[in-house]
This record gives sequence, C-alpha cells and structure tokens, in this order.
Amino acid sequence: MERPRGLFDMTDEQVLEYNVERQKRMKELASGNSKRYIARQRAQDLKGYLARCLKNRMAWQAKNKDKVLATAAGVRARAVASRRHECVICDMGLQSALALRKHLDSKAHLEQVRLAEGGAPKVVSATAASSRKFTAKHKAAKTYYCPVCDRAFNIKGHLDKHNASKKHLAKVAAADATPASA
Repeated sequence: MERPRGLFDMTDEQVLEYNVERQKRMKELASGNSKRYIARQRAQDLKGYLARCLKNRMAWQAKNKDKVLATAAGVRARAVASRRHECVICDMGLQSALALRKHLDSKAHLEQVRLAEGGAPKVVSATAASSRKFTAKHKAAKTYYCPVCDRAFNIKGHLDKHNASKKHLAKVAAADATPASA
C-alpha cells in the first residue's frame, strides 16, 4: 500500500480507499491521453494512421480466426432470422439483398412461382428416369455415403468436405428438429 505524501495519520482502510481512487483517476487520465493521442495521430497523418489501424485489425483477425468466424456466423444467422430479405413464395429468409436477387433468378424459385400460379408439376422424361436408374446403380458402388442428403462419394475427403457444408448441416439440423416417426 502506498501512503500519500504528508498524510501519515491515515488508517489502513483510508489508505486502501485512497489507492483505489488514485488508480481510478490514473485510468481515466490514461484513457483521456489515449483519445488525445489518437486524435493527434489522425490529424498529423491520416493515411498513415488508417494504414496502421488496418494492419493492426488484420493482425488481430489472423490471430483470432475463430472469433471472426463466430461473429460472421452470428451476423448471418441474425440476418436470416430477421427475415428482412424474404421470399414469401419459397418461405425462405436470406441474409442479404444480393442473396435474395440471386434466389429470385434461380430455377428453383421460378419453378415455385409456376407451381404457385396453378401450373402442374413437370413430368419426368424417360431419359431422366433412365439416368436416375444409372445414377442409383453407381451410387451403390461408391464407398462413402451421406444418408441425410442421399449423396455418395468415391473419396473420403469429399464426404468430409460435404459433411462440413452449410447445406448438409442445415439438413442435419432439420432432420434433428423433426420428430422421427415410430
């Protein structure tokens, strides 16, 4: 404990309280100096200051990739959950106006629009049916399989990459959310 100069008649509690107040004042002073220092740096060399800030931010992001990714995932999830960019026909929430525009131009959306207007579902052609049989035959020969998405892979690395994909994880979450029928 540091006693103030000239005040020797203070009790230990008073000295402790004095030191706490002193530390608090020092922090306030340091933060004020910091703000003044930053303002001075900006005024002297704006481009240099901004370049240093960018360099520091990039270094922090490189060291803390998990925090950056978690923050980005949270931002995306909140954007989708807010349904600010929503396709009512397909009942989808998208994360941005650009994603909504891409969705509105997609074949899947245009098919949903056609069906919503009273169109009949497309008939499967004979070539498509035979192609599906051919695909089913070759799926059986593949060793790595994802039952949730009904996808088969020749290479384990491709299955691993698939299992980490957003679409697969969304299907797994949807499958977990729906109760299994007995």
